[in-house]
Amino acid sequence: MTPDRRQFLALGIGVLLGKSASANLEEVRASIRAGELGDVRFCRIFSDNSSHMRAQLRAVEFALDCGSPLSITAQGNGGEILMATVRYPRCIVSYESRKGMGNAITFHGALASLRVSQ
Repeated sequence: MTPDRRQFLALGIGVLLGKSASANLEEVRASIRAGELGDVRFCRIFSDNSSHMRAQLRAVEFALDCGSPLSITAQGNGGEILMATVRYPRCIVSYESRKGMGNAITFHGALASLRVSQ
């Protein structure tokens, strides 16, 4: 039985709190592979430090098993990336970096969205 969107999000948040980052990603990857979010075609990354961009993209690549990006379009200021669009074969990732934003990745599926705070 597949839970409805609210049940799934509550379950996802409960499962992910208090575990290590690698355990979080393994849980997210298992949920995505099981189809609990539906088809995931869009992810959004929020970061308060652009130096974390590479690690956050790797986390998305791991969770979605999507391989290397096809293209990256980035905008920045003084060498710091502030916004980027990363295109993969099966999904698009939007990256945004601003101080005070916190760090989170949101996976948007056809059935549900799951936000993972770091």
